[in-house]
Amino acid sequence: MHEEQDIAVLREMLRLAEKRRSEELELMERINKYNLALIAFAGAFLSLLVSRDFPRLVVQVSGALLLMSIFVSLFTVRPQLLKGAGALSIEDDVLLLKKNNTLTLKQYLLDSAELTDRAATSIAILTVEKKRWTILSAFFLVLALCSTYTLYSYA
Repeated sequence: MHEEQDIAVLREMLRLAEKRRSEELELMERINKYNLALIAFAGAFLSLLVSRDFPRLVVQVSGALLLMSIFVSLFTVRPQLLKGAGALSIEDDVLLLKKNNTLTLKQYLLDSAELTDRAATSIAILTVEKKRWTILSAFFLVLALCSTYTLYSYA
């Protein structure tokens, strides 16, 4: 009876760790979508700056800031290797089975929960980094818009 409760608790731990990992992955995907939107907007605005008859200084200053926004967003959405976010290694399990030993369900659930939680933590660290780069990209975009308005107003 006591072991059944332990297993139920371990299953719940595993479920919560998996939920956390899934939420972090979804957040990372949303950040990538925000960066793609920043790239699209900055690219469209840059195209407008180049194709219209704006003063040269406006195109140079705002264009440079828009390019910085695009490059930072491209850097942010690049594919990255997630260290510590891999799958369970079953090498030890296979060795135990070959020796006719068994692995307890409790230990397996505990190992799974630990690995999944580590994966979620690794993803969370990368997500925070991506958030910072996204904010920097948006900052360059805002600077470009403000500089365009200011320089064009006084040109």
